[in-house]
Order: sequence, then structure tokens, then C-alpha cells
Amino acid sequence: MAHKGLSKELYAKEFHRLVLAHLNPREMYDAIIDEYGDDVTLMCFEKLENPGDFCHRRLVADWFEAALNVKVEEWTAPPKNRSTLQF
Repeated sequence: MAHKGLSKELYAKEFHRLVLAHLNPREMYDAIIDEYGDDVTLMCFEKLENPGDFCHRRLVADWFEAALNVKVEEWTAPPKNRSTLQF
């Protein structure tokens, strides 16, 4: 949808209509936890500039947060600190 020139707002609306509206957030959340445990990271294949940038993964995270009152935090890579290398 994004490649068809849809705005972020329309993309989000269509993603909810076509995907999320057909799923039960509690069932999906519980299935993920049952399969992988409670330390799970939602992944996205898109290259984003900053944590929380617009993508379908964030739409799913927001859906879980709104429906289940859970916090889906953004993962950020630890800073690269080359001064701590030891040999």
C-alpha cells in the first residue's frame, strides 16, 4: 500500500481494515508469548531512520498497546564504544 502513494494516515486505516480488524489482539499476543516467551521483539525488514518511525510493525505495537494496555517499547541498538576493546 505504501508503494501506491497512500498517506501514512490512509495506510494505517487500510492496514487496520485489511489486517488487524480480522485478528483478535489477545489471541495474537498470547500466541506470541506462548511460542517465544515474554521477552519478544517485533521485527520489521524496513530500514528506518529512528526508533518509532512509521511502519507496519509500529502499527501492530500500537494495536497491542491500545487493545491490551501493554507497553511495546522500541528497541535501540547499544552505542558503539570502541574505546572499551580489550585484548
